[in-house]
Amino acid sequence: MSERVPENISSTSDAPPPDPSGPETAPTVKSPESVVDMEAEDVIEPTAPAPQVDAQSSASAAPVAESMVISSSDDANGRRFQLEEQELIIGGGLNADLYAELLLIYLVQQKRIEAKYCFMRAVEKYDNKTLRNIWKTGQHIYQYDFASALKEARSLNLNERLHHYVVELKNRLLSKQLKLIAKCYSSIESEQVANLLALEKDPEELRTIISACGWTIEPDGFVAPTETPKLQETAENLVNPLYGAMETIKKAAATPAEMDEKNRENYVEKLKQIVSFSDFIDNF
Repeated sequence: MSERVPENISSTSDAPPPDPSGPETAPTVKSPESVVDMEAEDVIEPTAPAPQVDAQSSASAAPVAESMVISSSDDANGRRFQLEEQELIIGGGLNADLYAELLLIYLVQQKRIEAKYCFMRAVEKYDNKTLRNIWKTGQHIYQYDFASALKEARSLNLNERLHHYVVELKNRLLSKQLKLIAKCYSSIESEQVANLLALEKDPEELRTIISACGWTIEPDGFVAPTETPKLQETAENLVNPLYGAMETIKKAAATPAEMDEKNRENYVEKLKQIVSFSDFIDNF
């Protein structure tokens, strides 16, 4: 442990008149309001891989202002393209709710630069509490502070139409944090793991996640977070590929051993900002 055009409903005046001898039946018309959003838990399954869905049989087109159910590998990207194009329409544009959706898609895919400028454009038009709450998470992602981003994401309480993006965002941040913990620590206190995963108030979930990664909490309260196959499986299962691929951090051109002292200090400071694991960096 990466979208759709509104459905055209047409009618014709050449249709034959109804048979007067037969019983009168009222035509059935499907309204946009009849399209019901999928519940968030049906969209994301944090503990199992995302199911494969036949996009042709299950996908239903929706107007830009309606919720989009993520059901194929192109849905999240297609929805993003749709919203980006809608924003550029003269006399049209996006309302605050649609800006919030676009901002969430950028954050889910960790498009940091796009997310920052999307937020700046949105707040120029709308003084909206939802947008500002979402950006509390986005600001930490922009600064590569994933521990703080996960804390803010866990406190996000958005409407049903946007909730499934928040669930996926939390899952992806959790996946990233688990892999970073395994890379950065050979031993770490369970309380610090809880802090890095924003699970200080949920010890039961913390124990479940630690067990799912193949780790154990020793009697002294420490955890040895090794990079096990179970960790890789858990991290992969947290990421639903239907929401699009995540942008990755470019690797450093040289290792610390190959740098002069000044560049090495800059590298360590940058790494502190990215990982936010001060105890590990201090012993670098």
